[in-house]
Amino acid sequence: MSRNCPFIPADYSLRQLVDSHIFGAGRRCFVVTQGNNNVGLLILHRIKEIPLDVWQSTTSDQIMIPIENVERLKPDIELEKALQEMDRLEAYNDYLINQKAE
Repeated sequence: MSRNCPFIPADYSLRQLVDSHIFGAGRRCFVVTQGNNNVGLLILHRIKEIPLDVWQSTTSDQIMIPIENVERLKPDIELEKALQEMDRLEAYNDYLINQKAE
């Protein structure tokens, strides 16, 4: 499974996304764009929450995490602190995912 997040248009349907990028390539995250702007992040767990019968009519921008809500690291952060923060964010995301599954 790839850790890179490819760019996809905001009006891309979930059906197109799953057929083109998830089944074959195993992608788990996507940067959602409108024109030349990055507007959000779409993760696989958000797609799994949407009923299969509405994938064709649901677009990526409807279920994305808006870009202003995506946590980012500062470019001048020390490597050790960056790794700790990434671990914290991953643990937090795993926690949220597990809470929804219960």
